[in-house]
Amino acid sequence: MKDVNLKNYEDRQYFYGTKDWKITRKMVLDNEPLCRQCRKEGKLTPATEVDHIVSLEICGPKGATDPANLCPLCKPCHSTKTAKEMGWGPKEEPKIINRKWNLKI
Repeated sequence: MKDVNLKNYEDRQYFYGTKDWKITRKMVLDNEPLCRQCRKEGKLTPATEVDHIVSLEICGPKGATDPANLCPLCKPCHSTKTAKEMGWGPKEEPKIINRKWNLKI
């Protein structure tokens, strides 16, 4: 694998196409075929994605294929986790603090 800077978007995209990643991803999904988050909630959902617990930008090349840093998730759970990490989550409704004047914070 070429020397990659995983803080760089193009290098992260390159990394996901490497043989190392494809082998690691398959190994994770073969060893744990159900979504870890859904299992915590009592649901049995096939895992289709492999998430980096500590992001690629932080873990670097060594953590990128470390099984201890990888988590099998279904697409909805992975999308939710990514959205939260990126601050893309749904906006919370303002709380009413005084019903008489309908003041909101």
